[in-house]
Amino acid sequence: MGLLPKNWWKSGGKMIEPVKRFVLDAYAILVYIQDEKEASTIEDILRLCVQKRVQTFMSTINLGEVYYKTLRGFDQDTAEKVMASLRQLPMEIVHPDEEMVWNAARIKAEHPISYADCFAVALAIDKRASIITGDPDFKKVKSLIRIEWL
Repeated sequence: MGLLPKNWWKSGGKMIEPVKRFVLDAYAILVYIQDEKEASTIEDILRLCVQKRVQTFMSTINLGEVYYKTLRGFDQDTAEKVMASLRQLPMEIVHPDEEMVWNAARIKAEHPISYADCFAVALAIDKRASIITGDPDFKKVKSLIRIEWL
C-alpha cells in the first residue's frame, strides 16, 4: 500500500525523518582542507554526519583528484598526510564498481564536464544525494542531480 515508510514499526511506531545524503566533490574537500570561507559549511555537514543526521559520500576518483592537486601544490609527504586525515572524516569512501564506471561514461558522453566530476554525479544519482560543490562545471548537469552550492 505504501502509506507508511518501510519498517516504521521498528522505531516504536514513530515516524523517522529520512536522512539527508550528500556527495562531496574534490572542490568541497579542497575548500575544507584549505580552510577557505566556505569550510564551515563542510564542517557543519561532517558534524551532522557524526550525529547520524546526514550521510556523506565521496568517490575514490574524486579523492584521487584531491590527492593529485595536493601533490602538485605541495609534495608527496603533505599529500599523504592530507589523505590520512581525510580517511578519518565521517564520510563513506565509495570505490566505483563497473556499473558506476559505465554510468559515469554515459554522463561524460552527454555532458561537457570532467570525467572525475562524472563519478561524483553518478554517485549522487546512485545514493539519491545532493552534491556539495562550488565548481561551476556542475551547472552543466543540474538537470540530473540536486546541487548544494558553496
